[in-house]
Amino acid sequence: MIPPQSIPHLLQPATTGAPILDYAGPQPRGRFRLPADSRLDVIHSPGELKVVESLKGQAGAAGAVIFACFTIAVLLADAIALWGKNGHDAAYFCLSVATLQFIVMLAVIENTWRKTILTVTPAHLALRFRSPLRGSTLHNWPAEKLRSVQVIHTQLQKNGPEFAELEIDLWGHPRVQLFIGHKDWELLELEHAIRQLGAHSPPPRYSGEGVGGRG
Repeated sequence: MIPPQSIPHLLQPATTGAPILDYAGPQPRGRFRLPADSRLDVIHSPGELKVVESLKGQAGAAGAVIFACFTIAVLLADAIALWGKNGHDAAYFCLSVATLQFIVMLAVIENTWRKTILTVTPAHLALRFRSPLRGSTLHNWPAEKLRSVQVIHTQLQKNGPEFAELEIDLWGHPRVQLFIGHKDWELLELEHAIRQLGAHSPPPRYSGEGVGGRG
């Protein structure tokens, strides 16, 4: 019998774990995002494709955040005044409402001012998420990890409409789903551009040494 450790991995699983999602597309995945326009800037250079997705036109969101700050300030002032008059219960209520509004405001800021940057070369893929509160998060994979890239259609709500998004399937890593809500033709062009770079590998193979021999 061949020891398990001597048997090479036949095939890495195509996907493991929850998918990696971006939140800067035209269709918001998160609950706390105010309306904003999403745009894709595609930059072609020799041997490299860079796609920058960002949210624009957040004037309305900025106004809502300013109004929320004003409301929180009023609630805090009321809480201080009520506390001085021994209205502790009312003061606690004002503080609770102010705290809740502050948390919602942070969630709105985090979800409305986001940026997604995808960089593809024949050698590697890099995916960077930027947001005001969490800063920058980078995912990096060698090109041979790329199993497939395709445009799929996803429902964000049960029985709701389907929206196009770019799905990047990786060997042994979570699936990546990007740019949801953009036009099909935009995403199909990106799919074609990634394939043109040659950053698409067949299933990993193994030599088979030590398998099927006599123990």
